[in-house]
Amino acid sequence: PEHDDLPGKLVDILIGFLKEVWKKEARDVGSPLAGSGSGELSDCQRAAIFNLAGVCLSHVSSPNKASVTLDVLLTYAGNSGAQHPAAADQLLGSASVRRAFARGMGVTASRYFDLTLAALAKAAKTD
Repeated sequence: PEHDDLPGKLVDILIGFLKEVWKKEARDVGSPLAGSGSGELSDCQRAAIFNLAGVCLSHVSSPNKASVTLDVLLTYAGNSGAQHPAAADQLLGSASVRRAFARGMGVTASRYFDLTLAALAKAAKTD
C-alpha cells in the first residue's frame, strides 16, 4: 500500500524532466550553442522517457492523473516545433522515438483504453 503511488510519482518526475529539457532546447534554438548537446537528449534517452512514461501510466491508479499526463504528453508531442520552427521534430524526430512514443501510448491504453482514445482524439482535432 505504501508503494501504490510510486508510478504516479515517477510519471511526475519524467514529465517534469521532459518539460525542462524541451523548454531549454526551445530557448537554445537561436543561440550559438544550439545543437552542441547543452540540453539535448539523445534519441535513446527520449525513447526511454516515453517508454517509461507509458509503463508507469499503465500502473497509475488514478484515471484523472492518467488523463492529465496523456494530455501533457500529446500536447508536447504535437507542439514540438510550433513555437520555434527551427526546433521542429526535436521531440519526436527519429523513427525510434516515434515508435517509443506510440508504444508508450499503447501500453497506457492497455489499462486506460477510453482515456487514451479520448486524449488522442482531442490532440487530433484541428481548429
